[in-house]
Amino acid sequence: MMNTLTVHDTFSAIKAAVGNNLSFMPTQLAIETVRACNADCIMCPSSTMKRERGIMTTETHQTILKKISDWGAPISIISHAGLGEPLLDTRLEDRIKNEKNCFPNAKIVVYTNGSLLSRERSFFLIESGVDVVSVSINAFRKDTYKAVMKLERDTTYGNVERFLEMKQKSGSKTTLHVSMVKTDLCSFAEVEEFKQYWGSKQIQVITPPWISWGNHLKHSIIKEQLPCFYIWKVMMIDHDGTVKMCCEDYDSQYPMGNLMKQTPSEIFNAPRMLQQRENQLNGNFLWPEICKNCIETHESAKAFWQSNPELAWDGNYHRSEQGMNTEKVFHYKTNTHKTPTNKTPQETVPPGRESSQMKELLNNFIIALESLTQEQYKSVMGHMLAKGLEINNFDYPQNIWPPPTPARFYINKFLHLYKNKVKGRCVEFSPPVYKEMFRDCNDITSYDVWNVTAGDGVTIISDLQCASNVPSNYFDTIILVHVLSAICDVWKAVNEVKRILKPNGLVLCTVPSVLQGYAPHPKDYWRFTKDSLCDLFADFSQCEMYSFGNAATVAGSPFYLMTHHYPEGFLSKNSENCPSIITAAAWK
Repeated sequence: MMNTLTVHDTFSAIKAAVGNNLSFMPTQLAIETVRACNADCIMCPSSTMKRERGIMTTETHQTILKKISDWGAPISIISHAGLGEPLLDTRLEDRIKNEKNCFPNAKIVVYTNGSLLSRERSFFLIESGVDVVSVSINAFRKDTYKAVMKLERDTTYGNVERFLEMKQKSGSKTTLHVSMVKTDLCSFAEVEEFKQYWGSKQIQVITPPWISWGNHLKHSIIKEQLPCFYIWKVMMIDHDGTVKMCCEDYDSQYPMGNLMKQTPSEIFNAPRMLQQRENQLNGNFLWPEICKNCIETHESAKAFWQSNPELAWDGNYHRSEQGMNTEKVFHYKTNTHKTPTNKTPQETVPPGRESSQMKELLNNFIIALESLTQEQYKSVMGHMLAKGLEINNFDYPQNIWPPPTPARFYINKFLHLYKNKVKGRCVEFSPPVYKEMFRDCNDITSYDVWNVTAGDGVTIISDLQCASNVPSNYFDTIILVHVLSAICDVWKAVNEVKRILKPNGLVLCTVPSVLQGYAPHPKDYWRFTKDSLCDLFADFSQCEMYSFGNAATVAGSPFYLMTHHYPEGFLSKNSENCPSIITAAAWK
């Protein structure tokens, strides 16, 4: 079906399939029991990896299986590969039997280079009940095989042919595959020779693409990308229990968590994973770097979504809300704002419907822009910005409070990502505009309001730069929304935050990157970069940072553009280089 759709329509179809859910259970486990290999293939980054070699312990393997089974994940496939040779694992067959006992309906697949597939090993592997053995051979001619794999071709070919004979004699239902990744050392003629040789033996031949391993190996750029199925379906597990986003992260530079310390749901549906799913649903593949032009987001992703997959939603997980409701996004403002300070915040009035004439004018304008060269567009943009200085009154919409700015949209979105982490004794800095958001969090025991002076609802009066009247290790959660920009000595403030936070306590911090004059009273001191915020929270045990917004939301800030002024879905495009706000979730 999707072959006939435009990329835009394909995204719409995917969004319809996913719905409003971003929390899922994996249906596939990819378990790396060995981080070591006896080959040195030219299309594999194994020899350049920095993470430690090792073999998964029995305890780790059993813990992983139990946690995922207890979670209720409907696992249909368990594969053994990762960045290692599974046959180096002397306990592989026992692991397969345990996996069969734990997930009787799952298909177990072993990916091997076949060089260690001795007669004895073949017997034990067949006896284990493994469903598929897929041998990566990657060449047909002896000289090509030696150059590509750094192994002896005849040994591997003999091993595969003997395994085929043994499985046929035993009546085993194990399926045997051979695969070949075409490299620059291999001609198309050799690919055909490979297919004919193994095809004549009634063995399935697979020719997977040469992947880039997170741009480690450079391939041609393909502009159109679709959401990658790994972040919806597959849990990738390293030999030490570390879970990463996908197989392309060969050196585990972007770990999601560790199953020896966390639950599967906490990892697979971590805020960062939820954000990644939402980003890709909105066509944003800029973070992390390994997602840019990743081959898994091209033909593999297209084939996955064409198959109308059934996704397993994690109904037990406290999902982040997807309808980021700008009607409840409140905005800090100094007392000089013309809105009366005693005015009760009201729900945002949605923008009026554009007239048909306005819609036609806007559509024609967009069509005209699409025909321009880059330099012509820059000239038009320059004239538009200059004209904006003449007609813009540089203020928020009248009679709408709080104003639905992109910055407040992003703050709301960030806090929702961590809503299920907010617990215990909490504090928010005045005015407590996000208190209502956390009202249904059952794990909250108290909710204080902090200000430098007395006021309605204020329960703590102190200067965050020297809060000597607040005990150490006092709060479980601190909501620090756009506060640091109004504090002169931010280093003292963050040190005090750490002091008053309980061990393992969480601080949710947002800071502005652009636009002056909207920070909390009394003054407006700073704008932040990701580096500066990272340094401020460097002494915390864990810190997860995000950049929200893009060049267009930044450029629109001085013109007071609201969320409804941007095209639908556009606010989900985030840029590391030009964000509107930067956020940090930090644990003591």
